[in-house]
Amino acid sequence: MKPESLVYAAAGTLFGVIVGWILGAQQATLRVTTAPATVAADAQSPPASPAPGGQSQQPPQLDAAAVQQFMKQAAADPASPTPKISLGNLYFDAERYPEAAQWYEDALRGDPKNADVSTDLGVSYYYMNQPDKALAQFDKSLQINPKHVKTLLNVVICYRQLPTRVWVQEVFVHRSGVLFPMHAL
Repeated sequence: MKPESLVYAAAGTLFGVIVGWILGAQQATLRVTTAPATVAADAQSPPASPAPGGQSQQPPQLDAAAVQQFMKQAAADPASPTPKISLGNLYFDAERYPEAAQWYEDALRGDPKNADVSTDLGVSYYYMNQPDKALAQFDKSLQINPKHVKTLLNVVICYRQLPTRVWVQEVFVHRSGVLFPMHAL
């Protein structure tokens, strides 16, 4: 066996472990709300579908005060993408993906070279069940920064929803120059 074969085997195993760890860390965790105001509001709202383990899981609450603060900042300085990014993040964290996508799109008009925001927009599309738009947005992110790790990871996550043959071909053949630039297929 050649020494480079061992190196490739070790590198592939390490890559697989890292990707598996990252994907595992992104799995939804059970949220337990303990704030009295939230419990009182939950008592009047209809029950949510049960989460694994028999507990009901509610999306996080939107921080209305922070939204108002960033809205004022966005109105005071419409050219600045920073408050729009913050608004997108707030809506994203509250699992309100259409609103998050609108704010990310607006922020990208002011800062079109921001790969992080471009990727966040793609992830919003993914959660809105629009994988084609998500992948197109990830392509734009990779045009900005071809080595953007968060984007590369999310491309793989999008493709893993497809039949294995399709995503393996796309990720490891067509994108091999991006994922493995030194050893493109």
